[in-house]
Amino acid sequence: MFAFASTLIFASAAINPIDASEPGFSVRSPISGLGDQFGLSPFWDWKTIESRHFRVTFPAELQVMANKTTNYLEEAHKLLSPVLQWTPHYKVQVLVIDNTDAANGLSGAVGRIGMVLMVTPPDPWFSTAYYDNWLRLLVIHEYTHFLNMDPTRGVVWESLRVLIGDVLLPNSFWPTWMLEGMSVYMETRFTTAGRGRSPYYEMLLRAAVEEKVLNTEEFITLDKVNGTNPWYPGGETPYVFGFQLMNQVAEDPHQILPVDPEEQEFKLTADREETIRSNEDKLGIMSKRSSRRVPYFINGNLQNITGKDWYHFWAQWVQETRKRTEAELNKIKSQPVTKVHRLTEQGFKVLGTAASPDGNWIAYTRDDQDRRSGLYIQNLNTGKAKRIDDKLMGVGMAFTPDSKALIFSALRQQYQYYLFSDLAVYNLESDSSHWLSDFKRYRDPDISPDGKLITFSYTETAKTGIAVAKLDRDGSKFKLSEAKKVFIPELYDRASNPKFSSHETIVFSLHSNDENSEDLVEVSLSGGPLRTLVSNGFYNRYPAFDSNGSLYFVSDATGVDNLFRYKDGQKPAQVTNVTTGLWLPAFGPSTFYASVFSARGWDLAKMDIDASPINTDAVAIVGASGDSAAPKIDEKSKNTAESKEHEAEDYSIFPSIWPRQWTPLLVVMPSGVYAGGTVLGFDAVDRHRYLLGAAYNSVSQRGDVLGVYSNRSFGPTLTGIYGDRSISTTYYKSDYSVYSLIREKRFSGTISYPLRWTYSAFTPTLGINASREFLYVPNLSDKAIAKSRYVPSADLVLSFSSAEGSRLAISPEGGRQSILGTRVYREETKPSWKGVFFDTEY
Repeated sequence: MFAFASTLIFASAAINPIDASEPGFSVRSPISGLGDQFGLSPFWDWKTIESRHFRVTFPAELQVMANKTTNYLEEAHKLLSPVLQWTPHYKVQVLVIDNTDAANGLSGAVGRIGMVLMVTPPDPWFSTAYYDNWLRLLVIHEYTHFLNMDPTRGVVWESLRVLIGDVLLPNSFWPTWMLEGMSVYMETRFTTAGRGRSPYYEMLLRAAVEEKVLNTEEFITLDKVNGTNPWYPGGETPYVFGFQLMNQVAEDPHQILPVDPEEQEFKLTADREETIRSNEDKLGIMSKRSSRRVPYFINGNLQNITGKDWYHFWAQWVQETRKRTEAELNKIKSQPVTKVHRLTEQGFKVLGTAASPDGNWIAYTRDDQDRRSGLYIQNLNTGKAKRIDDKLMGVGMAFTPDSKALIFSALRQQYQYYLFSDLAVYNLESDSSHWLSDFKRYRDPDISPDGKLITFSYTETAKTGIAVAKLDRDGSKFKLSEAKKVFIPELYDRASNPKFSSHETIVFSLHSNDENSEDLVEVSLSGGPLRTLVSNGFYNRYPAFDSNGSLYFVSDATGVDNLFRYKDGQKPAQVTNVTTGLWLPAFGPSTFYASVFSARGWDLAKMDIDASPINTDAVAIVGASGDSAAPKIDEKSKNTAESKEHEAEDYSIFPSIWPRQWTPLLVVMPSGVYAGGTVLGFDAVDRHRYLLGAAYNSVSQRGDVLGVYSNRSFGPTLTGIYGDRSISTTYYKSDYSVYSLIREKRFSGTISYPLRWTYSAFTPTLGINASREFLYVPNLSDKAIAKSRYVPSADLVLSFSSAEGSRLAISPEGGRQSILGTRVYREETKPSWKGVFFDTEY
């Protein structure tokens, strides 16, 4: 009569978007396979720290980071709970992990998922690279999500929470741009950095205004903010423009004053029901009131608070942004603007460039709307470009001195649970590639002028340093010797994009923890103390040397990312003046290349360097046309976390294993009721999952039961299912008593283990099944009067997928999906079998 089923769909939010070049997590995801989704190894030695408001779980080797995270979490609670006017009813579960070189995080309140924090800091070309303290900013962003999505207020929502668990949470139905906009605002408001203050966000707006596409279908309109956007900035759209809208609401001058003169330093909501004591209070009141309202009616909530709707704030923001940005563009154009000759016109992302010493080739990483990210090489004589292979992230690369090979880095799936960066080489003569390192977390290489050494950044837990190694060649194969660490950073520091100089040193950029800037530094090949080259409170990144040995780098010292030339003992000279921004410079024998931004995204371009330096003061837009539109920095923006030591204990499945969702069932029939329910739960690290269901039919006086249990503790997922239930019931018409019923007993068990590679997966699944049906006629006998034949069976299913999609695709456009399955069972007295095979090539 009743088939038990329960699927928990949760609203979640991540600090980085899903993007072909920036892996992240979905905004709506099924709970099944949570451990596989995050790569949570069941073999890690899990530990737990408990504080007043949080339960932090982590692998034992991350105890120092977990302790620091716990302090940041408690600080975030003190900052955010009063603003969002909510304290969770339970300790929030937090996972701290370090199994990916793609910085990210995730929060989910539905099902009490909690937070997942990845401690590796982001690369300089990530939008999240504008941080002062990565771990603290990550905590503030994700805890904002949780405090915003968790609340339930009012009789209806509180009753539903009691009735079915943490499932229907009204703020979890917010559109993505509201969820992400709120968190990006808070990460900016409560740190001294954040994306809301980044030159990257300003660059996006400046490009749109200059090309006259802001608020047009060619770029972004309010309706496109609310949906998926395959065009640039793609997955960043809800983050960028969600922040702009939330910031517009928060910073809008509010004029409704209290009647009491003593209270008039504050403002009132438009309906005069609440006091607004700070700009962020408006957003907190919005979250609070939304948690008792019917979802989706977002304009009414905002109007009650501000007297204006989202359409008003969008139009106001567009007008103010145009005015502010046009003034900035006029100031930039007061000096000669550098001419840009684009070599690619596809837009979206062309990042990371290397020119061959012979001047014949240029290599780059390109990410398009219609293809996953890949490595490309272009013949500069013919202009013809060739796609070498898929390539996930990694922007640094270099040709060997003979121009016959290219060294680069990319992320790849390793050992099931890790997504780490490694070095690889592409041989132009043989048109083949092979890996130089395995499971080393090396990235962004450069080759010494004599071709004998290679330098690269390496990542260890929550820090990134610089290393060198010998590059040997055996025939067509290259080999890497044991690496020597020449710069070992402090915890949470990040060194990036190392380049060999002509005098046996390595120059790289360094972000130190708790600093809202990035310095250009130099270290000897033998190691030793650092020599600071540029430290001016701005982000100085992407060093590059020309053929004469002169050092150049990119800096946002004027508010725009431009190229600067370094000369020892002198102030760096600005040598390009672009209106948007440029990243990742590279020099050929006589040509300068870089990634240059437009409203379509990043393109590879060549440019002429100005012989006479640009007047930096004349083009500086830091503070131009009034103060920045971002939230002001004050005492609340500074790190005030305690330095408290917390005791760690061995991980226990309790209390996280207790049910997270329960679904009651009540069916009223003419002569009785059918009542029961299901419960669903899983532990914090997803070693155990279960679904239990039971119901009772008062007419047939029979109970139904179902149990599903999965275990990942041994690597493969072991699942057992037991069911004893009525599958068909016949009633008398006269009094609705039971005439007959058929009951089924079923047991099944499966074992599966997905073997993952970067772009494909192979999953073998072995299952056993046994079932039998029983016919009961209550008026004749309490016992079964007939039984079906007992039918045992065994299944083997092999599935493979390498399907490739794209931002513009609605279905896979490449690769293949294959399923091969067979079932062996007994028919009468002899065994029999069935098979099925599906294969789709896209």
